[in-house]
Amino acid sequence: MLLLADRNFAGHELWGLVEATGCHLAWRIKKNLVLPALWVLADGSYLSVMPTPAEGQRLGDARFRGRTPTGLPDGHLVRIIEYTVTVRPHGQPAQVEKFRLATSLLDHRRARTAVGCDLPPAMGD
Repeated sequence: MLLLADRNFAGHELWGLVEATGCHLAWRIKKNLVLPALWVLADGSYLSVMPTPAEGQRLGDARFRGRTPTGLPDGHLVRIIEYTVTVRPHGQPAQVEKFRLATSLLDHRRARTAVGCDLPPAMGD
């Protein structure tokens, strides 16, 4: 089972509750959520940690003070998939938006990302 969710749901506690059911997750995450790459995978996605609230506070404080945190953060191991969507409104310049997904599907060989995937234009364009 795979649970999809939009960017307002990703958080340490809810992630843990859902993952504990045995369900996999693929959730869009906010742009301002800092999830540094721990290991970059062959498909360009990377492993990171969704920190506990206390760990998030510690990491934010370290960034604010210009310090580099040491050690692996406490939290859930996640895979981050970054992608862009190009919107081509009729008669207007193309607009490119960046998005990120956090997923519990950590193996990039079993759950591959599609690169260069073009979708047909929306109906009525």
